[in-house]
Amino acid sequence: MDGNEIGPTSATAIAEALRGNGGAVAIADALRVSGVLKTLDLTSNEIGDEGATAIADALKGNGVLTTLNLANNQIREQGAAAIAEALRGNGVLKTLDLSFISHSS
Repeated sequence: MDGNEIGPTSATAIAEALRGNGGAVAIADALRVSGVLKTLDLTSNEIGDEGATAIADALKGNGVLTTLNLANNQIREQGAAAIAEALRGNGVLKTLDLSFISHSS
């Protein structure tokens, strides 16, 4: 969030609003219409299967995102499967990080 006049308190509030599945759904909505975002780092944002599925749906129609980092989230089998399915129709994404995702129920 460099280059703006948002203070640290406001920046923290925005970051907290975008955390978890609700935040991931909001980001997915933005990805559907974004024609410029090439890198998205959502490391350690408490994203679960619902958020991962929303991001996967957005990836199906996104033609510019080349790097997506979802490391250290609570994505399980359902979310990972949705992302895998989305990648079948996405020829643009080159780097995907799913390291340290939760494997427990």
